[in-house]
Amino acid sequence: MAVDRLHLMSALEGYILSVSGWRKVFAASGDEQDASPRITEADRVLAVCAGRVIGRFFRERGEGAGVLLARDSRPTGEAICRAIAAGLCMEGVGVRYAGIAAAPEVMAFSAADPEPAGFVYVSASHNPVGHNGIKVGSRGGVLGAREAGELIRRFREEVRGLGETEAAGLLGAEAPPGVWEEEARWKEGALRAYGGFVRRVITGGEAEEVVRRWAELGEGVRRRGAVIVGELNGSARGASVDRDVLEDLGCEVRLFNAAPGGFVHEILPEGESLEMCADLVRGVVEERGCEALGYVPDCDGDRGNLVYGAPGVGVRVPGAQEVFALAVLGELAWLDAVLPGGVRGHRVAVVANGPTSLRVEEVAGAFGAQVVRTEVGEAHVVGKAEELRREGWVVRVMGEGSNGGSIVWPARVRDPLATLGSVLKLLALRDEPYALFRRWCTLRGIPYEPSFTLADVLASLPSYRTTGTGEEAARLTIRSSDQAAFKASYERLFLSDWEGRAQELRRRFGITGFEEHNHEGTVTRVGFGPAFRTGAQKGGLRILFKNEKGEPCAFMWMRKSGTEPLFRVLIDARADIPGLYDYLLEWQHGLIRRADEEAAAGLSPGSTRRCSH
Repeated sequence: MAVDRLHLMSALEGYILSVSGWRKVFAASGDEQDASPRITEADRVLAVCAGRVIGRFFRERGEGAGVLLARDSRPTGEAICRAIAAGLCMEGVGVRYAGIAAAPEVMAFSAADPEPAGFVYVSASHNPVGHNGIKVGSRGGVLGAREAGELIRRFREEVRGLGETEAAGLLGAEAPPGVWEEEARWKEGALRAYGGFVRRVITGGEAEEVVRRWAELGEGVRRRGAVIVGELNGSARGASVDRDVLEDLGCEVRLFNAAPGGFVHEILPEGESLEMCADLVRGVVEERGCEALGYVPDCDGDRGNLVYGAPGVGVRVPGAQEVFALAVLGELAWLDAVLPGGVRGHRVAVVANGPTSLRVEEVAGAFGAQVVRTEVGEAHVVGKAEELRREGWVVRVMGEGSNGGSIVWPARVRDPLATLGSVLKLLALRDEPYALFRRWCTLRGIPYEPSFTLADVLASLPSYRTTGTGEEAARLTIRSSDQAAFKASYERLFLSDWEGRAQELRRRFGITGFEEHNHEGTVTRVGFGPAFRTGAQKGGLRILFKNEKGEPCAFMWMRKSGTEPLFRVLIDARADIPGLYDYLLEWQHGLIRRADEEAAAGLSPGSTRRCSH
């Protein structure tokens, strides 16, 4: 057997390597919708290389013994895990293989068990079935940007230095049989660790506090009579603790399509992928005459968007941004109830990525909390939250509104069970000392109705119109590969347009000023030009618009995806300003097209300005 260098280098070029994970189409056919379990010989060699590099990395850190290895339910996952395990074993690193497991389960196990040095999780999250990838982390979360970048550098060097003879040896490498014989043992340990950890996450307590608060929440849920519908779409959550945890909390649980790998629709839990869950929720409402809450996870089960139904209300599918805002509301109201002196008695922050809707600023502001923004990517959000905690801030909830994924401390990963917990606390804890929704209504000056439903909670959220990540308008293709040149052109064109549009913007929408925010890693810099960006300038760029009171009312955001070959665009605008969203979307698309033409042609003069108008 032999793999020539041309095929190896071609396979390496197919990788999208970012701090959020390593991803590519692993299906041997190259078709991203191919559900075949077969991967190419070149990709197997590269996966063995990845295992060697990761094993060496953890061995050098000198922390713990062995590495936890698991995967989501994609068909290529087993072949990739076998190759990675071979590479880890070649470096003398023990492998604890837990089979198919949800991402939060893997990370909870890695946080609870001090022995493994870290984890390797094989998944491509929400990408189509033919994709797959690798996430690396330790102690409950993915590696930070610096360590992740170093691992990427080492992986590239390892592959580029590989000769054909050595590659042939790696192609046939295998882990000892004992690795696979111990799967059930490690899977049981992961389930046990996750079941306890998620209760701690939802209650925000320790030891006896967890038991007491869990019982109080469970009593409220039982009085409420909650029905939870999980349409799991063959995801790894079908092999996790969902039923046990939710039933223990007093919910009636109905799970569908729970067999891992049995995909019945697209993996991304947005748009059409939520229609089946909506039908299932509708059936429960008609059968039982009660409220029902549904969720649909992605393949690795680290996020789950919601579906809601109730008599007289019908069925509603909240957008990803609404789901995140709902989680933030639930957790800030919870903090307000359990912190001595409430939220205003502490320095409390919510960490969110650049394209998260301004809804979150309004929710946080009502409680006296601040919103701190980062670049897109779970590692950046979690890293910033940890920085703030070291500085004395309380950061209970963080995440990415653009995908609906909330992370609730002490977790370091998105989790649909935590999101459901945030919602259930709002619905079930109606009496003092909690009374979460009443607290919110008082702060917002909204009339409080004791018999409220989730429809009332959703209606109380600040109203914005926001581009969904699955919409066609959110995904563009640009020719320019030089982000520095592209952004310089974009800025120049924007400033020129602003001069011509300023009067119209004031007259039609009340917009009198703007700021540019550059999100890179955990840092946000305000200002125009390369002086406010670093490196290859690949971070997100956001133009924040303000009214005459200096209040934010909308933004335009863009960024080259780090995990997909796409250029992402998002508009967020207050819904009570007619026409603003459509105006900004058309403007943003035009700016991007024009800037791309200039940058591709090499016509991009630089500019540097401090701030805003």
